[in-house]
Amino acid sequence: FKGFLLLLVANVVFYSFVISAEGTKPFFSFFTLNKQYFSLYEILFWTRFKHPSFLSWIILVVGGLGFFLWKKYRTIITTPEIIAYALLLFCFIFMMQARVNIIAYFVVIAFFVYLSVAHLFSKQLKYGLFVSVGLVAIGTVTYLTTHTAYFSDPIRNQLYATAFQAIKEGNLWIGNGSGYQRYIMDGFVGYVHNDFVAILVDIGIIGLSLFISWLGAIVLSKDTLKQYLLLVFLPIMNTDVLFHAFECTYILIPLLIFILFAPRFKS
Repeated sequence: FKGFLLLLVANVVFYSFVISAEGTKPFFSFFTLNKQYFSLYEILFWTRFKHPSFLSWIILVVGGLGFFLWKKYRTIITTPEIIAYALLLFCFIFMMQARVNIIAYFVVIAFFVYLSVAHLFSKQLKYGLFVSVGLVAIGTVTYLTTHTAYFSDPIRNQLYATAFQAIKEGNLWIGNGSGYQRYIMDGFVGYVHNDFVAILVDIGIIGLSLFISWLGAIVLSKDTLKQYLLLVFLPIMNTDVLFHAFECTYILIPLLIFILFAPRFKS
């Protein structure tokens, strides 16, 4: 946590140097919601992992885990550090123009607010609120991706059209075979940028049902730490992949081990 906090501070410093040297944009120009506002790779020289969404996502995951640690042991991570991390991360995801993480940031904040007030409600009301907020979040994301130029992505629409055509032509129940989603994307972008769609193409409704059942078991585990990890998984799983690209295993495997073997964290 403290290491990533220092990296966030360093990135703001790097950004300020570069934006000052350029001299044509104000410091807060990263709030313009424009992916072409700036050559962001100039401030990512410290890493070879240049994908801005994945990079921002890793930092978001660590920040949330740090929040849980702060709630339990406030001498290890202090309140000013948590506040600084949240503010700097907010700036960083906009500097990176990481669209999925802009959405995920507010989803995570809403989740922590929910945890803070959940004890005030009955069990039925709590689950109803949880489902309602989830539906609102899905509706909001759907609206943003279909009605705004910034969040819409014509290339992904083309990906999904190709994938659903493969689903239509193949076996709906057992899919087309492992790796088929890569085959239909050969020469395009390499893979379907959605874990759920990719699973449906490869192993059909049966495979997708098993996968969703596993995710549902995590939700029903009543373990807030694992629920949080699933929550930050979902935005990437719906806009890119964690299960269908080799590079993602560097992120996925440690977190899967954590989900499977981490101690329970209820409070």
